[in-house]
Amino acid sequence: MHWTNGGPTDMWNLIALCEHHHRLHHRGDLHISGNANLRTSAPGAVTFTTADGTLLTCSGARPKPPGAAPPQPAKTYHGPAGERLELRWLDFGHPDDRNRHGCRSDHHCN
Repeated sequence: MHWTNGGPTDMWNLIALCEHHHRLHHRGDLHISGNANLRTSAPGAVTFTTADGTLLTCSGARPKPPGAAPPQPAKTYHGPAGERLELRWLDFGHPDDRNRHGCRSDHHCN
């Protein structure tokens, strides 16, 4: 459930989308459901469906990795409301490394 409709902002309910698919989702042309912490093959994992209910499956596309590391940012990122990106809140660990609270096992949270 989208957070603007009362959905939680817990890791299991969050997913990163490109601009194109984000717009499709908000227009109602792309439906997303399931637990984002689960691997794609697990029961209850995230599924994508079209507006008419057609299940979308993996395309098998394997984009080439970038040839080099991204450039360092020229300045600190400030969001549209002036907020800063707090790197301490970013975690790119795999969801299987998380406990039932959505935290990595080496972090303390309840």
